[in-house]
Amino acid sequence: MGAHIPERFAPGVFDIVGYGHQLFHLCIDMVSWNLLDAANIDCSASEGHPGNWRNILIVFAFLFSIGAIILNVRLMMAKARTKTYDHESDYVEKKCH
Repeated sequence: MGAHIPERFAPGVFDIVGYGHQLFHLCIDMVSWNLLDAANIDCSASEGHPGNWRNILIVFAFLFSIGAIILNVRLMMAKARTKTYDHESDYVEKKCH
């Protein structure tokens, strides 16, 4: 499934190196490198010290995001526990006794 570029234009040439999925990963690596370089520039020692208000805000936002993810996972798991699959119909909620 997919466009299979560049393999589509030269069958057999890109069987080992250079096929589309490898190019995709290469692009992801370049973007990651760019993001890390930008983070290094933003967090350099000349920018400020660890107590800088911007750094504190970034840490707070990160911890808040992790907390929101954990809360979401727990709520989804609790909701999934109340569901059961009935072969004759869709998901049916269990009755608590």
